[in-house]
Amino acid sequence: MERGLTQKNLAKQFDFPIPLNEASKVMKKKKKVRIWNKVYKVISRMLEENEKYRLRLKYQQLSSESKLTQLIV
Repeated sequence: MERGLTQKNLAKQFDFPIPLNEASKVMKKKKKVRIWNKVYKVISRMLEENEKYRLRLKYQQLSSESKLTQLIV
């Protein structure tokens, strides 16, 4: 290290513009937002897949019902 540059002085150069406790709150909030965005994507994808599955079941049931009516008639 160069003379006159103590760890405290170096820390002041990179000081946060907001207090540290506020910075940690901001970081936690950003992290929560990121996590919720990921959760939202997963839930949306699951709902989409569920809808596709329901449609497939519906058409499968309709086709099996039509086959039954053809056999009966």
